[in-house]
Amino acid sequence: QLVRRLADPNLVVRTLAAAELPVRPDAAAAIPLVRRAAADLVAGADASADPTAALPLLFILEHLGAPDDTLLRQALDRPDSAVAHAALRVLAARSSAPADLEAIVARLAAGYPGLGWRLAADLLTRHPQPWAPPVLLAQLGRTPDSDTLLAYALRLALKAHALDADAATLARWAAGNSTAADRLAEICLAVPTPAAATFLLGYLEKTKVAGPRAGDFAKHAVQHVAPDAFATVEPLAASLERAPYLQRLALAEGLAAVAAKPDRPLPAPLVAWTRSALLAGLAGQEPALELRAINALRPLAWPEKNAPLRRLAATPATREPNRIAALRALDPADPATEPAVVEALRGSASNGVRRAAAELLGATPAGPAARQALAAAFSTASADLALSLAISLAKSDAGAADLLELAGSGKVRPALLRHRYVVQALEKRPTELRARADALTQSLPPEDARLDAVIAQRLGVAGAHKPDRPRGAAVFAAHCAACHRFQDTGGNLGPGLDGTSARTVARLVEDILDPGRNVDPAFRLGTATLKNGETRTGLNLRLEGAAWRFTDPADGREAALPAADVATAAVSALSPMPAAFETLLSEAELFDVIDYLRQPRP
Repeated sequence: QLVRRLADPNLVVRTLAAAELPVRPDAAAAIPLVRRAAADLVAGADASADPTAALPLLFILEHLGAPDDTLLRQALDRPDSAVAHAALRVLAARSSAPADLEAIVARLAAGYPGLGWRLAADLLTRHPQPWAPPVLLAQLGRTPDSDTLLAYALRLALKAHALDADAATLARWAAGNSTAADRLAEICLAVPTPAAATFLLGYLEKTKVAGPRAGDFAKHAVQHVAPDAFATVEPLAASLERAPYLQRLALAEGLAAVAAKPDRPLPAPLVAWTRSALLAGLAGQEPALELRAINALRPLAWPEKNAPLRRLAATPATREPNRIAALRALDPADPATEPAVVEALRGSASNGVRRAAAELLGATPAGPAARQALAAAFSTASADLALSLAISLAKSDAGAADLLELAGSGKVRPALLRHRYVVQALEKRPTELRARADALTQSLPPEDARLDAVIAQRLGVAGAHKPDRPRGAAVFAAHCAACHRFQDTGGNLGPGLDGTSARTVARLVEDILDPGRNVDPAFRLGTATLKNGETRTGLNLRLEGAAWRFTDPADGREAALPAADVATAAVSALSPMPAAFETLLSEAELFDVIDYLRQPRP
């Protein structure tokens, strides 16, 4: 009965049967029945039979320790059939590659279309073979642009091979074929190894740094090339002097990322070239390139950057994202930085610029002038700016005293003192200040109860809102895309949102307005304090063997610290997502972005 149900037209019944049969005490007795049913499907004698049932049947034989290689080869003799696809899936799931894999792939090259090749690419991703990359590159060249799934599978297989290849092997794969070299260069952008970097540098030399992606290739190469190979980068940088600024910027971004790492010092000529290229981006480039140059300069302690950054931050004509980025890129140790940030907070800049200025003033110990500016800004502050002001003041003893004085005199809503970020900052203040805060908030509802009321209020008006999906896309780009990925757009620091179409409106309202309520453990923020006093912060901090591993929020890459160097490690219970969207987003914007996120994937 269970064997028959493996071919049931209802996929749920088929799945349940496949799960139950292998664990039965008498499962071995079913092997002849399963083999016979699979053989009938492979032979294709019954035109009315469902050939997709071959997949569970063949997998059952594998699970019961009775694999049938003869059946698999017979299935592969029926190109582009469901039984052939099932055979490829079974082979891919094995712990080792079949001895005749090269012959199997050669047969694919003789006539299998898309799905068969996709499955073969999956098989080669799991079981890389030294002969496979030229075959994969050739198939990638034959793949039409419209078959994005096959192209993706082939690129993944090539990446799996390139990860373990040395520079000479990569060069051999592309030898004598410029088209194959172009494709392999694209693959190497996803391969963070010195060998891939060496291949890209050689590729750029051969192509004379031409092509629209030359800057991207150079950027990746300099970030991963061996330290003793930087001498080969200097002529590459010099050759870009007359190239479009976009290409020079891409290389400068890569070199800036290297310069920001204390363990990978750049040669002086490359430091000078990088500084010149990035500062050129602050002098009249188009806004998008200007923003990239600003962000590349942010981690670098170069005094030359501060004056042009202050100019951009103070210029009303500068786009808001660029003004905010310029403020954040200023060197906190420069004496002129605090006055520039204070002026941005006091002036008539946009709410976003003033909020960024408030956050920056709270990031370092604020002096009297900064605290005075933070306190004075409450009189004209919106709700979201007021929250930023309160958080920044609460981060120091003197600032917290000023904040409590304002709350006591009615110039600041006491409810701000109940916000979880303000509470978190006040917990580090002296007992006297915490007692004053408790006295000011004792008659207020708890923060969780307040948020429950906010969420209930939003849900109460949800039905009356007519969603505007294009505006929802704009809200996502402005507030979410830096951390979250949705439909191939956005960052990877937070959870991907492609599955949100299955969530209810109520759950999404809760996730956005109270992000700390349902935090995925992999996205909690952790802090490791080293024995030398330094601290490192990242997502998904966990101990694996002899190392603490985490995701670096700056670039989304996996990083590691030797466990022997770590004094303490702690994971925060709070979500790294800011709990500020009840004020940052209007009701209309909230429901627009929810409608955008709940649309089915095209």
